[in-house]
Amino acid sequence: MTEPEKKRRQSRYRSDLMIAVVTVVSMWGAGVYFKLFAYLHDAANSSVRWGDDELLAVLLFMSLAAAWFAYRRWREAERASDLAQKSDAYIHDIINNMQVALVVYQLEKIDDDRTLRLKRANPAASEFTSANIGKLVGLTIDQAFPDIRALDLPRKYADVVRTGKSFTIDEITYGDKRIKQSIFSIRAFALPEQSVGVIFENISERKRAEDDLLESRERFRELVENIDEVFWVGSPDWSEIHYISPNYEKLWGRSCESLYANPMQWIDSIVDEDKAQVLEAIDDCINSGVEKIRFPEYRIQLPDGSERWIYARAFRVSNEDGDVVRIVGIAENITEHKKAENELLESRMRFSGIVEMADDAIVSINAAQQVILFNKAAEEMFGITAADIVGEHVEMLIPERFHVSHRALVERFMVRSDQPLIHRRAGMVGRRYDGEEFPMESSISKQVIGDEVVMTVMIRDLSEQVKAQEIQRKLLKAITETDEAVVITDRNAVIEYVNPAFTSITGYSEEEAIGNTPSMLKSEAQDPQFYTELWRTISEGHVWHGTLVDRRKDGTFYPAMMSVAPIHDDVGEVTHYVSLQQDMSEYKRLEDQFLQAQKMEAVGTLVGGIAHDFKYFGYISASFCR
Repeated sequence: MTEPEKKRRQSRYRSDLMIAVVTVVSMWGAGVYFKLFAYLHDAANSSVRWGDDELLAVLLFMSLAAAWFAYRRWREAERASDLAQKSDAYIHDIINNMQVALVVYQLEKIDDDRTLRLKRANPAASEFTSANIGKLVGLTIDQAFPDIRALDLPRKYADVVRTGKSFTIDEITYGDKRIKQSIFSIRAFALPEQSVGVIFENISERKRAEDDLLESRERFRELVENIDEVFWVGSPDWSEIHYISPNYEKLWGRSCESLYANPMQWIDSIVDEDKAQVLEAIDDCINSGVEKIRFPEYRIQLPDGSERWIYARAFRVSNEDGDVVRIVGIAENITEHKKAENELLESRMRFSGIVEMADDAIVSINAAQQVILFNKAAEEMFGITAADIVGEHVEMLIPERFHVSHRALVERFMVRSDQPLIHRRAGMVGRRYDGEEFPMESSISKQVIGDEVVMTVMIRDLSEQVKAQEIQRKLLKAITETDEAVVITDRNAVIEYVNPAFTSITGYSEEEAIGNTPSMLKSEAQDPQFYTELWRTISEGHVWHGTLVDRRKDGTFYPAMMSVAPIHDDVGEVTHYVSLQQDMSEYKRLEDQFLQAQKMEAVGTLVGGIAHDFKYFGYISASFCR
């Protein structure tokens, strides 16, 4: 009931009451003035005929009855008004607390939708539009919502008033300078007094959520239908399959329809040796309330008799009350993985054999520089067993004075991805378990295994090599500083090395000699048979000793004492020849001087003897003369 209607009804009630009161007062006044009450007394006590006095008495009582009924009508009207007020209050509270927006338009001119005027709006209308719609009450629909006519809504609202037929629009987009553009759902219905009520709701977030959900479902569908794994959804008791991804047909070799018809088909395909463990895992899920299941790896048999390895896992899905509503799982083909795993195991066994048979020490350490691999050669090299060193810091094998530099080197090596290998020869020193230090050569490689970085070091003990190098150094020094000419040739007598003494004796430089042959020194002092015999001796693997006369670069000759020896490889084959030649010119000169001295000494002795003989003969002659 509208406010004007309530006021008109209350006015009528008051008029009726006033009439009844005036009538009663008039009748009582008349009764007193005309002594009606006395007549009534007489009438009650006699049977005198009725006349005017009796008629007035009847009117008096009728007036009293009318007054009573008017009073009753007024009370009922008051109660009805109170109920209407309470009802209006209830409706007002309901409208104001509605979770949907409500606006009321009144069509002032039945044929003109431009006269739709906003009469009421609940708080939700402002909330859903992010604008104060309450301030727009009293404005026409075009004033309140400037862009609404483009959606043809004013005409539709006016049609509701004219026809009384409601309508619903599930999605409509609206926005103007006051209202942010959003998606709304609308329902319009007819109200009294040429009015239309419009219930609307901002469904932008819901629409966005629905779109996201649809997109998510589509992505999920594309995912499960394109992954190699099999995705499935089943009932909590595992008796029904609600969904199975298409890859089931590829992996199990059976159709999805056959699995829907027989949900236990996938279990029936498991080989007998593995089936018991799978069924036990399912029982744990059903009876023990296990949330997640990791099935043991099992084999299935395809219709063609071939087998595949499967790895599967499942988990329970519960509702808000904690009740399990479905089981979701995923299964994947790990046949190639198992094959690779077996091959890896075999490879590791082979690798382990190679590592243990290696002559070089092999040590692997982790990112914390703890030893995780120590082969037999390492045990022998460092004098400690693998059981004692594994888990210990690798610095046990390094002299203390190198610890700081070693840490810095390892840190740089660990962070650099472009340096997979370090190979060093000089300056590396190791430490045996007994404290002895030794020179070594190491090669360090880095491997990333999962999230762990492993470094492997191959170590070679250079103790014997250093000793040999020292001997070689001394030998080379001796060859370089000796006064004898040293010549090394290949097996074809091509010179590969000459020492400084060769240059000093022959006058040929190193550059002139290398690549040439010893025949560059050949003189005519020896006949061809001499050189044939020399070559035959050394070709047979023997050492030749002898003297000869060679020719210097300047053409002069010099006597020499020479030795030529073959050099053999590990299998006894001659690979090179080495000759040592001593210039005998000084010795020849001294020898000649010595021989000359001996000759002079002999002549002197002879002359002395002759002189003595002459002297003795003179003595005899003188005696005879006397």
